[in-house]
Parts: sequence; structure tokens; C-alpha cells
Amino acid sequence: MPILKLTDEELDSYLYDLGLRSGHHVLVHSRLLALGYLQRGAASVFDALQNAIGPQGTLIVPAFNLYMPEGYIFDPHHTEPQGMGSLTNFIWNQGNWHRSACPIHSHLGVGNKANLLDTVSGNVSLGDGCDFQIFHEHGFHMLMLGVNFNEGASYMHYVEYTARVPYRESIQIPRRRKDAHGNILDIIVEYYGRPTADLRDGNKHRRYLENYNAVEELMTNHGLLTRKPCAYGYSTYMTVKEAHDCAMSMVRDDPYAMVLENPERA
Repeated sequence: MPILKLTDEELDSYLYDLGLRSGHHVLVHSRLLALGYLQRGAASVFDALQNAIGPQGTLIVPAFNLYMPEGYIFDPHHTEPQGMGSLTNFIWNQGNWHRSACPIHSHLGVGNKANLLDTVSGNVSLGDGCDFQIFHEHGFHMLMLGVNFNEGASYMHYVEYTARVPYRESIQIPRRRKDAHGNILDIIVEYYGRPTADLRDGNKHRRYLENYNAVEELMTNHGLLTRKPCAYGYSTYMTVKEAHDCAMSMVRDDPYAMVLENPERA
């Protein structure tokens, strides 16, 4: 099967049809392979996003470091994001970005409101003062570029924290971080995650598995997002606030609305 191609001009039109506009502040989760063959790879996507939001807009991408060796020192300016895909890698290599200080859930940003990431203390991963709260409070949009909610909507973890869902719990995670002056700090990061017993052997022991696609489905049914097919899948675009409110309404009615029973669990 031949690989479908997307020119730079077609990519500009694709993002416009999704709803991106000048001045938008956008959190992007992406799988660029889903878009097909791109003229200049990640550079095509970066330029198209910049064209869409203009100089008054903001582009944010995940720069997580979820699974690092014990005792490593997180340096926001030098610790490369881990497994976040080609768009994050491209922006990282471009430089001139802002990055939040959380050793677990940090983000890279360029543009008008990217300096908001500098205000994050880094001591909270999912909770009051975290990156996700900034996106909610400052009118960001969320672009799922070639990924569905299950594959990329890490923001839903913040909704789970806000709703205090019963299948997650507060966890204190020790980390080491280098500050802006080069000092190494021993910190405790507040996290809201799976109980330790659920994390053994991958998903095998988890009683519940993520079903964030249920939020995507409800938003689609209520016309709260734009959805467009791409070469191998589809993309969606929405406001962070409407995604947050929709998910919160679901878990208020049913605290387990964003998970499914794990069929592998004995």
C-alpha cells in the first residue's frame, strides 16, 4: 500500500479545518506517522502550527520523563524528554523554548504564553499548581493530532485528580532536580496515581484500564470538538475547558466513567 502524502499547503488547510486560528494557545499531542508522508517531517507540522496560531498564539507539547533511573537528576534545560515523539524532539532541538520544572509531567512551550511554564514550581505533577491547571485556567485549546484520547489525552489524569476518582490515590514521589542556579534539590513530587500494587507487571494487575475515549465520544456527540480524518486515523480539536467540564460531568455521575474493568486481572 502506498504511503499517503500531505503537502505543506494541505497541512495548513487541515489545521484550519480543524479550527486552529490566530491567537489560539494550543496543547498538542501527536503521532505524526498518522498524517502520512510529510514534505519536511516534523518541521512541516511545526511550521503549519505556527502559521495557524500566529505570533500571538502559543504552542505547548509534552516533555515528560516518566520512567527514569533511580537517583537521576532532572534538569529542565538539559534533560531530554523521554519517548514524546518527533514533534517534541524537533521543538527541543530548535531551542528558545520554555519548560516547566516538574520532573515527571513537564511541557515545552513556544510563543506568547509559553512563559507561564516558568511559574510552575515543579513539586506537583497532578494537582494544584501543575501544568495542566495552567492550561485549564488560561484558555488553552487541545489538539489531538493523529491520536485518540486513550493514546494521548494525558490531561485526563488531571481531571481524575480534580474529581478524586477512587481508583487513584495521592502518592509522594522522591525526585532530584537542578534549579535555575545549578543547585541540586531533593524534592517530593505530589502525584495522583495508581496504587503501587496495580503497577506490577504492566497492566496485568490493574483492576481498571483507561477509557478516555469515552470522553471523546461524549464530546463528539455533543458537538464539543472538531474531528477530521487523516491518512491513518483522525485528529480532534477542542478547548481544554470543555474537555475538562465534559469529563468532570461524567465522573460526577459515575466515578468509574473513564475506566474499564481489566479482563486480564485474575
